[in-house]
Amino acid sequence: MQDSGYTTIQLVEDVLQGTPLQLLTSEQREGFLKFCRALDNLGFLHAGEKEPSVDETAFTSLLSEAVGSQLAGRLVDYLQELPGSRLAPAGDANRSQVVPWFVLAQHVVIFDQMPNMKFVAELGASPTMWELIDAVQTLFPSLESEMIDPQVLPSQIEKVLRTISASTAPAGLDPSFEWTLDLLYRNLGWWAALGFVLMAAAAEGSTPPGWAAWPLYVYVLAACMGGWTLTVLGGCILSRVTVSLERVDSKSRPGSTPAT
Repeated sequence: MQDSGYTTIQLVEDVLQGTPLQLLTSEQREGFLKFCRALDNLGFLHAGEKEPSVDETAFTSLLSEAVGSQLAGRLVDYLQELPGSRLAPAGDANRSQVVPWFVLAQHVVIFDQMPNMKFVAELGASPTMWELIDAVQTLFPSLESEMIDPQVLPSQIEKVLRTISASTAPAGLDPSFEWTLDLLYRNLGWWAALGFVLMAAAAEGSTPPGWAAWPLYVYVLAACMGGWTLTVLGGCILSRVTVSLERVDSKSRPGSTPAT
């Protein structure tokens, strides 16, 4: 990869230094590392104006690994239909060069990425869940412990994703999930919606056995997007902005028309 004028290119895997990967099962570790590597193959800059964009094919592949091809297609279609979408097909003639995530993120206003982050924490060989949560929160103080707790946010995301997957509709998303995406889009723009979908993919990669995968995904996403941005994204669920699956009126959603 060209460095696009940046003196040092940091890859997402570089921030994994010191992370307790031994706490993951072999399958979780493989999926976690694949997720991190995939992030570095998503982005490119358009020629001339250096506008950041995301390769639609690479992004669809990342999501398919996490949530399956059918749901991945729905999520990609939804993001593609949002005004100002930065998803671009592989044949986009204006793309200049593929860039790793941290170069891409420098061109996105809401991302306060930390490419030099290292997982520095005094953890024993077998830390408890709360010791790992505290370690991540120490590195990113803006994150609430509930957001890092694998017993809280992942299960709520997964519940909505399962509802989407069970839908008989050929297109469209669960109203509460779509409402959250619309809210993020209206307030923070398209990249916030993309970040929320990446969180959903991380939640799917954090399913049991064990509890360590989600805190490590949160650590990586915070390094990639910034602790504040991730706090806002997760807060849309933690604060019950999505209310419940039963009480959201899809006709009152504050955003754009969903893809059909």
